[in-house]
Amino acid sequence: DKLQITVYYVEDMNETVVVDRSGAVTFPVLDKVDVQGLSVNQLQTRLEELLGQFVKAPQVNLQLIEYGSRYVNVLGEVGNPGRVPLKGALKVLDAVSQAGGYTSKSGDVEISRRDASGKLHTRVFPREELLGASSEKGNIYVLDQDVINVQAIKSVYVSGEVKNPGSFPYNRDITLLRAITLAGGFTQ
Repeated sequence: DKLQITVYYVEDMNETVVVDRSGAVTFPVLDKVDVQGLSVNQLQTRLEELLGQFVKAPQVNLQLIEYGSRYVNVLGEVGNPGRVPLKGALKVLDAVSQAGGYTSKSGDVEISRRDASGKLHTRVFPREELLGASSEKGNIYVLDQDVINVQAIKSVYVSGEVKNPGSFPYNRDITLLRAITLAGGFTQ
């Protein structure tokens, strides 16, 4: 997590700090302060108590700028798969964008989320639904620990006596004749 700490009327003590892996922050005069498990209000009170040794009646303002401990995993056909930190409200397309965006092989988007009882729920949103005019329908807000899997595009394979046999993108409107046309038509 990233915190903005302001000590009023003491200019040299205004800092932006990052919580390290051990759950501590480094702050002037106090060196390392353990913040693990504390709420923003509890940490503010703790800093005021600790700074009271060096500053008369310190007033501390604490703002949580960024959550490093809250994230979504974006996997599959994106530019840079991995964790995307939640820095506030984030929708599916925002998370995909932060993970490098869609690749040329991107298809539908699957979102997996656990409910309060721990049961896993999965929904699949067609790519067209996310990118289309009604993108708000599938472009839902993501929550901490969600997994977004951008699936590979579905393909149809055309082989045999056609000019360009191979794999072609599948969509709901494709027919046998259209698939053969995509493959360059019949050979002699």
